[in-house]
Amino acid sequence: MDFLMAVLIFHFVKSQLIRCCIYEENIYSVIAGTGSFIPENVILNSDFMQSTFYDQDKKNIDTPNEDLISKFQKITTISERRYADDHMVTSDMAYLAAKDALESSGIDPESLDLIIVAHNFGNVKRITANLI
Repeated sequence: MDFLMAVLIFHFVKSQLIRCCIYEENIYSVIAGTGSFIPENVILNSDFMQSTFYDQDKKNIDTPNEDLISKFQKITTISERRYADDHMVTSDMAYLAAKDALESSGIDPESLDLIIVAHNFGNVKRITANLI
């Protein structure tokens, strides 16, 4: 098999390193490595106990927060969320996922012909209410 190129594709913070090669005059793609970045800032469901929840008419929901959060977890199975640091942007997380993908693939980064990054959010920076 002749090595043609490696392409790095991101979907949010997960990435896959794809090696394209020619074999018997056909082009094949092989996933050579994967990588991800998982932020360290953990927000548990219990962190929302002091929050105010509203219905679709923007009226305060009278159900106790503990019941709302418990029902939400039962429906979605989400018990925690991960938030990136305030100084990080999308490309920072993509870089860390790409680095992980390269390490897992065993491919020398200097041998890559190109890297393609694709996602649907742009290079977003977190904005907090006190900055507005």
